[in-house]
Amino acid sequence: MNGGSTGNIVASSIPGTLLKKLLVLALLLVSACGGIGSAAATVDGTDITVAQVEANAAGVDGAIDAEAFRAMLRVLVVGQIADAAALAQFQLEPTEEQITAKLAEIKVSVGAADDAAFYQIAADAGFSEEGALTVSRQQVVRDLVTARLLEEADPLTDAEVEAAYQEQLYLFVEEACVSHILLETEEEAVAAKARLDGGEDFAAVAAELSTDPSAADNSGDLGCNALGGYVPEFASAAASVEIGTVSEPVQSQFGFHLILVESRTDPTPLADVREQLAAQLDQQRAGSIFEEWLVTVVEAAQVEIDPEYGSWSTDPEPAIVPPTTAP
Repeated sequence: MNGGSTGNIVASSIPGTLLKKLLVLALLLVSACGGIGSAAATVDGTDITVAQVEANAAGVDGAIDAEAFRAMLRVLVVGQIADAAALAQFQLEPTEEQITAKLAEIKVSVGAADDAAFYQIAADAGFSEEGALTVSRQQVVRDLVTARLLEEADPLTDAEVEAAYQEQLYLFVEEACVSHILLETEEEAVAAKARLDGGEDFAAVAAELSTDPSAADNSGDLGCNALGGYVPEFASAAASVEIGTVSEPVQSQFGFHLILVESRTDPTPLADVREQLAAQLDQQRAGSIFEEWLVTVVEAAQVEIDPEYGSWSTDPEPAIVPPTTAP
């Protein structure tokens, strides 16, 4: 009886609007406290909590929509898998100094003038300040694991370097004087090639047929340039076609080209670029060797996602599939 009276006195002393606000706030606090320990996902028995996801994601006006939540949860799941595998397989664990240094490196790489600019860039990408640190940690793990994998991998062979040199020969041609005729279809290119083989003038046929907008003015003459400035298919053909001879039709994203090289400097010898090319190949191999490792450890991990947020899939790539029914 007395308790009820006390409750009424307290309630009546608070204006109705304020009471409603306090009740709403209390409910929010209860909800938040309940969410701190709730698991959004479990990776090999280790929980990733809702609070962790929310702390790493940059919301709009403090709110994180379902898609952004799933995206961040995926980042944390894959990161947790990589962290655990790096520690278990190689005894590798990032230090605070390495993470801080990587964060500074990332700030420079994105061209941020200061911290405020950097964290705005991070927020635009969906990451809070804590999320930026998480990304830095994951990059350190990537670097450490990649270095260890490269140590264990077979070294590059001379044959691999030579094959890459031949494949990218056009990159080492400093100058080639090139003309071309661009056609929409291979049939049109074959027909134009027949006219040229029959003795017709290349410039005249280019001016008449080429779909390159500049052909009307330059008759297909592209001038003398480094071949690395052209699309790879065109450049590769221009590096190998016999000088003064029209190429067979070469397909690129623009259509079908007939290429005539009037002159061409000799490519830089392999001996002069071997070290540079080997470093480039190692960098490319580093990316692929880490990706292969990551795919292996992700597919081996036991991942459970709270059905409220979706389900885990690794086909064709790690992803959280949205629930079929919205929560």
